[in-house]
Amino acid sequence: YLFGGGYTISSPHSRRKFAGHLARAAGTLALVPDYALAPEHPFPGAIESALAAYRFLLERGFAGGRIIVCGDSSGGGLAAATLLALKQRGLPLPAGAVPISPWADLSCSGQTFEPLSTVDLTVSRDGLQRMAADYLGAADPRNPLASPIFGNFSGLPPLLVIVGGYESLLDDAVRLARQAAVGGVDVTLRVWAGMQHVFPLYAGFLPEADAAIAMIGGWIRARLGGDHLRDGRP
Repeated sequence: YLFGGGYTISSPHSRRKFAGHLARAAGTLALVPDYALAPEHPFPGAIESALAAYRFLLERGFAGGRIIVCGDSSGGGLAAATLLALKQRGLPLPAGAVPISPWADLSCSGQTFEPLSTVDLTVSRDGLQRMAADYLGAADPRNPLASPIFGNFSGLPPLLVIVGGYESLLDDAVRLARQAAVGGVDVTLRVWAGMQHVFPLYAGFLPEADAAIAMIGGWIRARLGGDHLRDGRP
């Protein structure tokens, strides 16, 4: 599970409880890596950290097909970018990925920033552009490992994309799902009407958050199949 924070803030501690909710719903273990943040560690620092976390699991005997990569906001974009990087480097692919409210376009060209600016309570184009500048430095914002909506998803595993209907990043989620579908990927896009950015974090407070966690858990179980957790062993 890759935490959100615009590649510049937050930590694994902010998502440990939520990752635990997902792990319980899915019947799995959860790993929440402490990936490198900008501006001290600009692009491709985050993607290299995500790959290191994935290799950590492979080296401990977890087959790629027994792993699901999840994340929210920038971590959701990073989850999708990690799939592209794994394919690029010829590493075993996971069983799937779950980008939640993904920030998947660091050029910030999405079409829902303006129309949803009055209802999105947390995300703005200006704020994301500042974070993107800190993370990207001189890198091209259209690099697929930074902005996976520009990537080639052919040959990649299934995606479950979760997003709220009141999110400025709604278009990022829709375009990510569309780009994956163009590449022949099995994609499920679920838009929760009236919900805010990364609304599943509010487990226990919002029934929609609880429903989203249950849906993600069921989707992961279906991808992994059968008895995928055997006393903590792969």
